[in-house]
Amino acid sequence: MRVAIIADFKHDSLRNVQIIARKFQKGLIQIGHDTLPISYRNLMLEFSPVRSKTIARKFAKKKTDLHCCALLADYQPDIVVFFSFRNFDDNSLIQFRQILPHAKFVGWYEDSLDGFTDTACQITRQLDWLLATGGGDHLQAIAEKCKVRAAFMPNPCDPDVENNYPTSPDRVTDILFTGKLSHKSRGTDTSRKDLIELLQKKHQLTIFGSQGQPAVLGLEYFRRISATRIALSVNASSDIRMYHSDRLINYLACGAFVLSKSVPDGRLLFEDGKHLRYFDTAQQCLDLVDHYLTHPEERQRIAAAAMENAHQNFNGASLAKDVIDLIQTGTYNRPWAEII
Repeated sequence: MRVAIIADFKHDSLRNVQIIARKFQKGLIQIGHDTLPISYRNLMLEFSPVRSKTIARKFAKKKTDLHCCALLADYQPDIVVFFSFRNFDDNSLIQFRQILPHAKFVGWYEDSLDGFTDTACQITRQLDWLLATGGGDHLQAIAEKCKVRAAFMPNPCDPDVENNYPTSPDRVTDILFTGKLSHKSRGTDTSRKDLIELLQKKHQLTIFGSQGQPAVLGLEYFRRISATRIALSVNASSDIRMYHSDRLINYLACGAFVLSKSVPDGRLLFEDGKHLRYFDTAQQCLDLVDHYLTHPEERQRIAAAAMENAHQNFNGASLAKDVIDLIQTGTYNRPWAEII
């Protein structure tokens, strides 16, 4: 089959290797499909009179949509998969559907579902399927409101680049966290920020992407993960069924031992004590840190099993197969499958 993927591939950034759409595209190729990647944001910036995302959205979107229409009309894909919910609107999809009346249109929403906006819902109404990295009541409510079939789909990894890298002793850290401490869109919940600040007082915690520390990107991001004894995974929201940000799969696929804040039914994806360790409270987290910093063999055993599980069950090819199965048959065969 031919599959067009419209996403923000960040071709001009080191972050490109972390992009979910890139891993999905690679997986499709690995299982025998042809792909047309369209980097929507890069096109808008190219057509914009000034290289600014804000100006590009205002003055270059029409030209970008027309260019995408020309690409899609020529390629005639069987499936179109969208990742760039923030960059286009429902009018874009209406145009694309007019020139591809027989194609299946799929959206993959990568962010936490509690940030799903009315604009995202308008886009979703033009889709045949919505894929989301969270499920449960949140996904059910979105499916009903936006009148779309929906399914849970976890974040993929790419074992070719997300792997355990050799490191030197001077780069080894006790605990690592990457990302922002809080998000304005998540309201007043400060539990993640509070936990990280507590760990900083009690232990040597290294942080990238907040507190004045720059984010680490590209393969260097994976090297830094490989160099930590404990990687900390805490979502901004921990009440969404099976939802983890892509931070978790990055950590697991790079062979880090992970302590993760529990999420509902998260054990369907990764088993406690086998692939990682879950905690519910700050004190439980502190106790686990104390234990695993002093039990390296136990820590390394869990990390090795987690990396093998991530590479085997969450690689781009296996999840691409799940997506194709879902589109063709209405279901896919995984313990965590949730289809609405």
